[in-house]
Amino acid sequence: MKSIVVLVLLLITVLAVKSEIKAVINRSGDIIIQTPKDSSSKLFLKGNVYNGNSLTSIQDVEVSNLISHVMGLLPLNNQQKDRSSFPNVSIFNKPKLSLQFNLASISEESIKDDLTFLQNGISIEKTFYPMDSISELATIATGVTPDVHGIVASEWFANGQQKVQAYGKKSQSQSANVADLLSQSFGGKSLILSSSYCKKFTAAMALHQSLSSKNSYGFYSNKGITIENLSQQSSHLSEMILTPGQVETIIYSKAFKEFVLPSDTWSLSLNSGIIQITEDNGKTFYFNLDSDTDRALLTELVMVFHTVQTLQKSEHFHKLALDAVPDMLTFSFTGHKQIGVSHQNPEIQRLALTMINNAMKSTYESLSTVYGGKVACSVVALAPAASHKEYIDRIEQALDNGVSVPLSESFPHVYLPQSQKESQQEICQKVQNAIQELKVHCIESHTYSKVLVNADANTTSSSSYNSQEALEASADTNQVAAFQIFLFFPILWVLFILGGALLMMKISSDAQKDTLLYRNSNRQY
Repeated sequence: MKSIVVLVLLLITVLAVKSEIKAVINRSGDIIIQTPKDSSSKLFLKGNVYNGNSLTSIQDVEVSNLISHVMGLLPLNNQQKDRSSFPNVSIFNKPKLSLQFNLASISEESIKDDLTFLQNGISIEKTFYPMDSISELATIATGVTPDVHGIVASEWFANGQQKVQAYGKKSQSQSANVADLLSQSFGGKSLILSSSYCKKFTAAMALHQSLSSKNSYGFYSNKGITIENLSQQSSHLSEMILTPGQVETIIYSKAFKEFVLPSDTWSLSLNSGIIQITEDNGKTFYFNLDSDTDRALLTELVMVFHTVQTLQKSEHFHKLALDAVPDMLTFSFTGHKQIGVSHQNPEIQRLALTMINNAMKSTYESLSTVYGGKVACSVVALAPAASHKEYIDRIEQALDNGVSVPLSESFPHVYLPQSQKESQQEICQKVQNAIQELKVHCIESHTYSKVLVNADANTTSSSSYNSQEALEASADTNQVAAFQIFLFFPILWVLFILGGALLMMKISSDAQKDTLLYRNSNRQY
């Protein structure tokens, strides 16, 4: 009997070791290198609904739960129902707007020195390994880990050979995000907008295309020039989307200068595609709209500015902001990441962050006015990806030709061609010998997530978000509606009783008027 117990315990131990690293079939690598721990991303909260917040850390899968909580929605994707650590929000003071900013590759030094809008950061604890900025943002948006939503990185190899970009036609997230939940909860009437120069950042926070509505928008830049929209059903699109010429016109406007510059003592001028910004100390910097990195930063700033202006001035969008249905706007900044490197000047990186800081501040203040102060603002500052070039170089030297080494310095997956699958254990050992100070995981077929076995096999649909998930989203919508009715039922019941009491107490000054009270008194006149 004891021997059986020992064998069972050993089996449990072995299984626990083998499942230590989760993987997604056709997406994760055959070998995963466990690199040193990366720095943590940060969450910042602003708005009256967060005044009682005492959080110092939060798991990445709980960020969307926090946002859905303050917006009065049920937990997303079977998240924890216990919200006792979250701020208490009165049902009479629910936010009318969920405003979120996402910043790619932000160090703690930059937060302290350049992003003064951000105060009292909350550490975001990662619950899955490995993740790059795209997979981390997808996890934050959906509340589930990459082995469930399927976005293992910005790009990966399918079947070890074909490179696949995240959020393509056959590489969508398999899980609903908080924007899907909000839109479905209110019958598609919510204004949902996600905007970034990078399509992947936009898609991570936008509605799934199969759920898009006339009030949903997902803006990104196509080939660095035109701005495109992910949604297929957007109405009044001409008021929101911008042409390249309109982008340049806005940059030259006085209102845009006030929106992004910290003081009127700074100046901005545009001449033949060259933008000159002069600080109050006399330092001058130049941006070129023909440069991809410069255009990325400026386009993202312009898209935020234009959205705010549209909500303030457009009759259609101003009505959407003033109705009783809550909205969600998300702006993701990625253009600042490489600008310091491309200009070979770290000072211009600081300037870029200063402009982003003022754009966030201006947006929050302007939209607080539009939405009557009922804005729940969250900022996710994604930590810079750690560089592991030294380890990758050593892996390349140890492996034979034909093996796909990590796609980037921050994505430690090794992909094997089909012809070398049978030699996986031997190759794993070679990798481990090359980098003995790190742990190497040899991913066997039974350790893969079963959720996404056919994730890349469906070629007939433009979105991997299938009808079954849409039905589940509808079920969640019904639950949310029932929950909201339940919240207001006691209020309606009290009003009904008070109304009845007032009716009973209505005694006519004229005794000949046959009121309900007189009829019940049995008095004769």
